[in-house]
Amino acid sequence: MNKITFIHELEKGLRKIGVKDYIDIIKDYEVHFDNELNKGKSEEEIAKELGNISDILSDFQVDEQPVVVQQRANLGTIILNDTFGILGLFTLYMVNLVFISASISSLVLGLYLMTSMDIFSFVPLLVFPFSLFAGLTTLTLSVFLFFISIQTFESLNEATRKLINWNLLVFKGETKELVKAKQSRLITNLTKFSGIILIILIVISYIVGVIITKDAEFWHYWNWFA
Repeated sequence: MNKITFIHELEKGLRKIGVKDYIDIIKDYEVHFDNELNKGKSEEEIAKELGNISDILSDFQVDEQPVVVQQRANLGTIILNDTFGILGLFTLYMVNLVFISASISSLVLGLYLMTSMDIFSFVPLLVFPFSLFAGLTTLTLSVFLFFISIQTFESLNEATRKLINWNLLVFKGETKELVKAKQSRLITNLTKFSGIILIILIVISYIVGVIITKDAEFWHYWNWFA
């Protein structure tokens, strides 16, 4: 094996096992080759003296799986963790119900505004086309909140399942990290998209309201908060 082949194979092996300072190591071997060549040795002789490349690589092998000492959690720690975990999950479930309720309310209000109905006194009667954009904005808010509630529900269900599995593993004397729940890519994209549309419609509705009333604070024109 000549110098070029030896250095190439050594560099490839060092990079494969994840040695960070492989460049400095390669330079040292190149210097060694040059020094021995100056002494009259051939490249094949030097490579043979250095030994098998696999043996050299074994000296730089990185241990990627350190030994983890597992300890059995005591009952008090498990109860304490579960208490806070269950209370936290229950609170988030209640918050998710708020999202769902807000989504349904926004849906009803959006349809109410778009149809220009005049049934509820606490909802101001809006003129067209502002009523149309206000209704579309509210409907988009409903969709946005709906997708958020779905994402939250998926995460909560996954977290609940993992908490139960964690308890079973701990009682067996095993430890396992609670992995973050994976979100549905479709729902995530729909949430982002509806959020962007919501922002755009809010801006458009504001512009339409200003154009109709010729007032930057157009809500005073309709006495919304009177």
